[in-house]
Amino acid sequence: MDKIKEVTEELLDDHVDDHVDEEIQRCFLKEDPKCFFVFAGAGSGKTRSLIKTLTFLDETLGDWLLTNRKQIAVITYTNAACDEISRRLHYKSIFSVSTIHSFLWELIKNYQSDIKAWVINSINLEIAELEEKQRKSKAGKTSEKRAEDIRKKQERLAKINTVRRFTYNPNGDNVGYDSLNHSEVVKMGSKFICAEDTMQNILISQYPILLIDESQDTKKELVDAIFTVCERHKGKFIVGMFGDTMQRIYQDGKENLSQCIPDDWVKPRKIMNHRSASRIVTLANG
Repeated sequence: MDKIKEVTEELLDDHVDDHVDEEIQRCFLKEDPKCFFVFAGAGSGKTRSLIKTLTFLDETLGDWLLTNRKQIAVITYTNAACDEISRRLHYKSIFSVSTIHSFLWELIKNYQSDIKAWVINSINLEIAELEEKQRKSKAGKTSEKRAEDIRKKQERLAKINTVRRFTYNPNGDNVGYDSLNHSEVVKMGSKFICAEDTMQNILISQYPILLIDESQDTKKELVDAIFTVCERHKGKFIVGMFGDTMQRIYQDGKENLSQCIPDDWVKPRKIMNHRSASRIVTLANG
């Protein structure tokens, strides 16, 4: 009898986080829209909540999004994750599922004159920084490599004005002087979003809802830019972040993210660990 009671309690525990999905759904109420951050540790069903949220949005806003030619943007960290989320959403056109790099490039790729100006300024700053280090360094292999880096950047800078269109491949190498690298796209795209009203208006017009998976590893520049847009366009732009702030894998994510979430955001927390070894054994032997 005690064993049955124990198993029943374990099964009931599966619903301990049901309120989280309900809290998320309330964030999309037309009369009181809210941004949110879902604290979700390993095994808590974070992806399940993300898919459930997207399914809810399809049911409630799908027709409106199609009619108005808008999409829900979903950013995740890998192409494999993009493919899996898209599959579970049945590849519906109201969802734009992409990696960070692809998302930013789609936003900025048509602003070639702005891209050129940013690249020229960025290269000049990099050269100035390298030259300053060179002046303070002693002769040696490090100095020689730095001199070679300066030469390559100066060479690229000399060719920039001949570039008619910059290119970028989010999934491959970008080696030509007219190609942008991954770091440049993230920094540039985030800067444009943060500083340019036009880019912010394009973003919220095209993607009134943005959901970010594995947000603890999202590039810090983009996180800061998104916080800026949310503050400036309250009620017009809903951002939902899903992440485990204790499980940062990459060092270019935003440090102390949990402490940086704005006060007016909803912050539901998932506590269940569906991968708990003790739970699995108990349920299997019940």
